[in-house]
Amino acid sequence: MLAFTSDLRACNIEAVDGEMGKVKDLYFDDRHWAVRYVQIDTWKTLPGRRVLLSPASFGPLDLAARLLHVHLNKETIKKSPDYPETFGFSLERENELADYYGWSKYWTGSMVWGTGAYPVMSPIEERITEEIQNPTVETDPLSSVHSLRSEEKMLRYRVHAADGRLGEVVDAIFDTETWTIQSLVVKLRLQPETGLILISPQELSSAEWVEGDLYGNGTRAHFKERPIYQSEKELHEYLPNL
Repeated sequence: MLAFTSDLRACNIEAVDGEMGKVKDLYFDDRHWAVRYVQIDTWKTLPGRRVLLSPASFGPLDLAARLLHVHLNKETIKKSPDYPETFGFSLERENELADYYGWSKYWTGSMVWGTGAYPVMSPIEERITEEIQNPTVETDPLSSVHSLRSEEKMLRYRVHAADGRLGEVVDAIFDTETWTIQSLVVKLRLQPETGLILISPQELSSAEWVEGDLYGNGTRAHFKERPIYQSEKELHEYLPNL
């Protein structure tokens, strides 16, 4: 199923023993464009902490009820490794989180989620057994090269065609099974044409993440040949047809 990241950011986190907080931000990697973590806004219960959960922990996503269910209880989340807001991402810290929760380590293989196409979470007993049976499994250093980007910060990034400014990112569409971003929703800034178009991350030739610029493979005329949606409501209605 496809869904908008804006709808995901409107969801509450539902642990197995009750509500834990709201979705605050999403972090995706700039290699596979997969959502690696959802940040929970827990300022009421865990002020000053950045609480991150991998899709490996997720259960059903109920967009109608604005609920994202997770296969964890509140105490497990509260006792997770501390990850202050001021700390950047590092492979060492991601390893710590993955070991604590039992998440699949997406950087240890060539597929989107490491050794598979979908995120998984293994109980501690299964992880110990796997380590005993496969002691020689090693991380592929090439697949470890990734940088995590904030989806919230990507909103309003400028999008450029080969021959000039095209528009800006206002939303994104992701696959709820693989948790990969399939399309960027770009608001055109070309007068007199206005509206929304979809651009796949694979259509980008480069990105200047600090400056906030994304560059597409194609001219403005090329991108305008695709369907142009006049409103977000129209795009939402068309989503099941994508």
